[in-house]
Amino acid sequence: MSIPIGIDLGTTRCTAGIFEGGRAATLLQGKGPMVLPAAVGIDPEGRVVVGDRARRLALLHPETMALHVHRLLGRRFEATLPGVWQPGKLSRAEHGDAAVRLGEHGLSPQALVAAIVGEVRGIAEEQLGEAVTQAVVSVPVHFGEGQRRALLHACRLGGLEVRRLVHPTTAAALVYLADRAGVEDEVIAVLDVGAGGASCAVLEVKEREVAVLAQRGLNIGGEEIDGRIAEWMLAEFREQREGWGGASEALVRARIRDAAQKAKITLSERKDVEIHLPFLGADEAGPRHLVAKLTQGRLEKLVGDLLQRIAAMVAKVLEESGRAAEDVREVLMLGGGARMPSLHEKVEAVFKKIPSARLDAVDTVARGAAILAGQLASRHPEVRVHEALVRPLVVQVGSAEPQVLLAARTPVPGEQAVLLETPGDGRPSAEARLFEGERGAEEDDLVVGFHATGRPEVEVKLRVDENQVVELSVRELLRGKEAKLHTRDRVGIPEEQLAGMVEAARAREAELRSEREARERRQRLEGMVHRCESVLVQQEKLAPEVRAAVEAGLKDARAVLAAGDWSLIAAGIEGLAAVLQPLGGELTQIAAPPPPRARLQPVVAAPPKVKVDAASIELEDGEGDEDDD
Repeated sequence: MSIPIGIDLGTTRCTAGIFEGGRAATLLQGKGPMVLPAAVGIDPEGRVVVGDRARRLALLHPETMALHVHRLLGRRFEATLPGVWQPGKLSRAEHGDAAVRLGEHGLSPQALVAAIVGEVRGIAEEQLGEAVTQAVVSVPVHFGEGQRRALLHACRLGGLEVRRLVHPTTAAALVYLADRAGVEDEVIAVLDVGAGGASCAVLEVKEREVAVLAQRGLNIGGEEIDGRIAEWMLAEFREQREGWGGASEALVRARIRDAAQKAKITLSERKDVEIHLPFLGADEAGPRHLVAKLTQGRLEKLVGDLLQRIAAMVAKVLEESGRAAEDVREVLMLGGGARMPSLHEKVEAVFKKIPSARLDAVDTVARGAAILAGQLASRHPEVRVHEALVRPLVVQVGSAEPQVLLAARTPVPGEQAVLLETPGDGRPSAEARLFEGERGAEEDDLVVGFHATGRPEVEVKLRVDENQVVELSVRELLRGKEAKLHTRDRVGIPEEQLAGMVEAARAREAELRSEREARERRQRLEGMVHRCESVLVQQEKLAPEVRAAVEAGLKDARAVLAAGDWSLIAAGIEGLAAVLQPLGGELTQIAAPPPPRARLQPVVAAPPKVKVDAASIELEDGEGDEDDD
């Protein structure tokens, strides 16, 4: 059985970790945690590329790269307003969900997220030296049932079985618990403001128990804040000169949005920032630059309404928890958006205490997901996690008043059975629909529909699993027949099509793994050949029979490399090793197999900082993305 990993699948970036030796560790990249940009692109050869490769590709061809596809999962096209800053063009798929167009290719959000998941899994397998097939994956609190189902399907396409979906706030609470010794009954609050959304939870933490008392999420995050700043910068640019100055509109927008994000980060530590974006275009008057000054006061005017909505959500969560502000021991803030001073002030006003950023690290959610993954795999002392339903489940028969089947904050997994009466208006049946949320029966909140027949009553059985995915059965009491359910496929991909996609993805994955292993074997054989040649040059006094044996082995190895047949490489390694092993000394060492991969070491990353060495800074293009999610 493979080691399950924990994945923080964010809107803008992904991190991952494992639980070993009593501690959570993150996948590494250089001297710090692996941070994979959640960017997906199509290269000129039609191949899917992920991460920094996709972002580099977008510098020349922004239309071939998509960001923030995580937010499109399970969403109806009509409910998704194509954003100004979405590099790919959104379109309506046959099933009614949003799709993404990259160049000449139309792809579902599930396929794009699956590519990201597959990349994370591949990195994990390379570092761990074994197959990775299971994971605990983060999911935004504001995700509805259809979005959660779509995320599970995307992970399947990416080659992972999801043991559990976990909210970032719950994952942070698990890290809080792991970092404290002898925790007694404590109440904490966690606010996460990432790129794709904001969520807040009040949790009760005990020695081996984490329970969610109340939680809410908003589809408002750093992306919306960055968009407001970028729109202001764009207006400033247009004010300075009309038109785009001959430059690509998509490229100008991409550079402005990147600068907007960096300006926001700088304003978390400064009162103002000078923005310089040179050579955005050129016309008969010469090069076109953008020079603008952004202050804390201006930022408050641009995004104050968004921050107020987040603060109102925080206050509502505290109220619904049934606890007073003085009962909350600590308020933890995570994510790039949470570093904004004005938001800190609003949160402090709610809880009457200064929020803490001590868990605001790039890998916090990944480590929390890894702890839960270890617990589910019995690699960790039992830690019970009590999650609760985020949004109520409501049924409506015909035009009757909606009826709550399961209320928000109901512990999950949970189930309920109710009897519904059909209308006594002479009709043989009535349309019934199951919705989620507090806004009432809105189309985008539809979970499933069915016909309520068999007057006078039908029995509805509802079950919600740990991932807050719904199972529903309906039985006509009069005839004892199961009613037919008609779902609006929120996943957007029929199950039989999905199965084919999974099979194709796994076949492609096996092909890529074989190619990667072949390249690694070829590199090993090339290295053996190079080291043998060095020994022959440096050690002139080798016994003639030893030299002759080595040269014969080298001749065969060079022939294998020249042939370029990957199927012969393994035999070439074995043949050369068989020659070298009896010879002793350095030659025997060359023949030795590579050492086993070292296990990961725990990494605790500090939140990113922006160095400011002068009264103004120059913001230019860069590869990094500083918003947590």
